[in-house]
Amino acid sequence: MHSLKMKGCTLMLPLVIAGCASQGALVPVAAICSMPPAPPAWMMVEPSNSLVLLDELFSISGQVSLKTEQP
Repeated sequence: MHSLKMKGCTLMLPLVIAGCASQGALVPVAAICSMPPAPPAWMMVEPSNSLVLLDELFSISGQVSLKTEQP
């Protein structure tokens, strides 16, 4: 068992040393970040307020409410 652990450590040690010694390729920030595309036109239109449209469609006028009142 001791021999197996020793072989495992012996095989892993070069990998650990190589991983710590190597540096990643440095990429300039300008190469990473690009300008996002402009949003589509349908996203730029203001959303309609459906509550206002419903209020206009189903508004109760004063005359109708007077006719429906109970004496």
